Amino acid sequence: MLLRTVFLFSLLFAASVMSAQDKKADAVFSGALESVINLDGALWNTSGDDFLSGERLKFFKWNSEQKDSARAPRYSNTPDMTFLGKKVYECIFRFEDGKVSSVYISLYNRGDAGNIESGSVLQKTIGGFKESIGKWTGVEGSKAQKDKIAKANVYSITWKKGDVELSMKWSYSGRLSEKSGRTSDDFRAEYIKLDITKNASASGNDKTSGSKDDASAKSSSSKNGGLKENLKNENNDVYIADIPMVDQGQKGYCVVAVVERVLRYYGQDIDQHQIAQKAGTENSGTSLSEFEKALKSLGKSLGVKYKSLYESEIAKIGEQAERGDLRCIPDTMKLVSQYNRYAKKAGCSKVDKNKYINGNMYDIGGMMNAMKPEGLKMLKVEGDKSAYARFTKQIKEYINLGIPILWSVRLGMVQEEKLNPQVNGGHMRLIIGYNEKDKKFIYSDTWGADHTFKKMTMDDAWLMTTGAYVLIPRRN
Repeated sequence: MLLRTVFLFSLLFAASVMSAQDKKADAVFSGALESVINLDGALWNTSGDDFLSGERLKFFKWNSEQKDSARAPRYSNTPDMTFLGKKVYECIFRFEDGKVSSVYISLYNRGDAGNIESGSVLQKTIGGFKESIGKWTGVEGSKAQKDKIAKANVYSITWKKGDVELSMKWSYSGRLSEKSGRTSDDFRAEYIKLDITKNASASGNDKTSGSKDDASAKSSSSKNGGLKENLKNENNDVYIADIPMVDQGQKGYCVVAVVERVLRYYGQDIDQHQIAQKAGTENSGTSLSEFEKALKSLGKSLGVKYKSLYESEIAKIGEQAERGDLRCIPDTMKLVSQYNRYAKKAGCSKVDKNKYINGNMYDIGGMMNAMKPEGLKMLKVEGDKSAYARFTKQIKEYINLGIPILWSVRLGMVQEEKLNPQVNGGHMRLIIGYNEKDKKFIYSDTWGADHTFKKMTMDDAWLMTTGAYVLIPRRN
C-alpha cells in the first residue's frame, strides 16, 4: 500500500512538473503566431495571465485595464510578427470570462502597409494565404462568399477544424475582374484579415449567416435604455464604463478608431479598417468633412444616427481653406479681429493682420498660428459664453444617457496630464464623463490602456475643441 501511494505521488508530481514545463514552453514565443494558436481547441482554455507571459510580453500588451484584449505590436519598435511565414501588421487576442474568446490578425491593411499596386497582386496575395491556411489546418476552405458590411463588398473564405473556425476576409474599393485581374481607375485594396473564433456548429449552436448590410441587427446594447446601466458615479465622477479600447497604432486613424470604439460599445463587430474604407481615411488621417460625409451615409447600415453638436469657427475656416473656398479669407479676418479684442486682457500681443497679407495673397495658416492659446481661451470662454454653456450642457445630457461624445480637438493648446504620442495638430478622442464639482471633463484616447481615463478642466477642453459629435443608436 505504501509503495502504491509513493508511486501515485510520483506520478502526480511528475505530471505537475510536466504541466509547469509545458506552460513555460508555451510562453516561449519568437513572433510566429501559429505557434500560439492551437487548432485542437486548447486555445479556448488559455487564460489571459497564461497567454500574456514570458516572451510574449515583448510583443503584446493589455489593451485595457479590464484585460479583455491583448494587442500587438506592443510598441513602434516591437519585433515583427508573422503568420505562416507572412508579416502580420496587428494581432488582437480577445478574452471573455478570463479565457481566449477570439483572435484577430491583420494580414494586410492600407493604413499600415500602404497600397497594393494592382488587382492581380491582391489576388495572388489572397491565393497564397488560402493555400497556406489550407495546408496548416489540413481542411479545405469554403467557396468564397460575398457580403455587404457598411455598404462595402466583403469577401470571405472559412475553414472549420474541430471547435475552431477561421475566416479570412478581404475587401477593396472600385472594381476588380476576378478572371483577368483588371481593375477600374479607382481600385484600391483595403484589407485582408483573419478572424479566429469558436466553431458554433461543432457545439450544435450553428447560426444561419445572412447579409450583413444592416449592422443594426448585430447591436446588443443599442436598445437604448440599457446604455444608462453603463454609467458610474464615483467621487463626483460621472462616466461611462467599459467602452472597448481600440489602439490606432502608428497610423493617423484616430477618427475611425474612435468610431470603432463607439460601435463596439453598442455591440457591433466592426473594425477601423472597414470604417476607413468608407471614410476615405489615409495613413495621415481623415478630414472632418470626409468623416461627416461618411457617417451620414453609413449611419443606417451601422445602426446609428449621426448628429453634430458643435463645430468651431477655426474648424470651419480650416475646411474652407482645404477645399479652396475663398470665404476662409473674410472669416479669418473676422476671427482675428475678435481675438485682438481679448488678447490684451489675456496678456498676449495682438495679431498684425497686415503682416500676413501680400497683395492678393493671404497667409491664413500664419494668422491662425499667431493667435496664442491664452488669448483664444479668453475669446472662447468669455467672448462666446452662450456657445460654451450650450456645449457643456449637451455633453452632460448625452453622458447621462450613456452615449459617449466624439470629440475633435487641436492638440498642443493646453498641457495635458499624460504625455501623448501625438503632441500637436488635429485629433479625435472620446468624452466619456464629467465632474461637475471640479468642472472637468473625463476623456479617453485611442492609444491603449494608459489613455483610457483622463481628465481636463472644462475651460481647457472648450479651448481645444474643434468639434463634437454623437452616434445615437437606432431603435430596432
